[in-house]
Amino acid sequence: MSATVITLTQHAVSHLVSRHFKKAQVDVGDRHNGSHSLRMTFASHLVAENVPYEVVRVLLGHADNASTRHYVEFSIEGLRTCALDIPKPSGMLAKYLAEEV
Repeated sequence: MSATVITLTQHAVSHLVSRHFKKAQVDVGDRHNGSHSLRMTFASHLVAENVPYEVVRVLLGHADNASTRHYVEFSIEGLRTCALDIPKPSGMLAKYLAEEV
């Protein structure tokens, strides 16, 4: 007995995901809600939990990191951990700030 192979197109998968969002009464507002949004959310949550970027790439099935970057959204809090401290003003800026206006 041979196995039946079913091929789903990208459009069919997105339609199924959108239909089930509606059926589950998920309020998506004006945001995208297809299969692509699920991949973006999955990747973003993994990165937010400090899962190594290489692991995220493999889980998404990408051959290179350039493809994975497209799916990952960085949170503001995550970006703050990368920010440098602002140096104290010096030189002319310090003099200007010290003047009374």
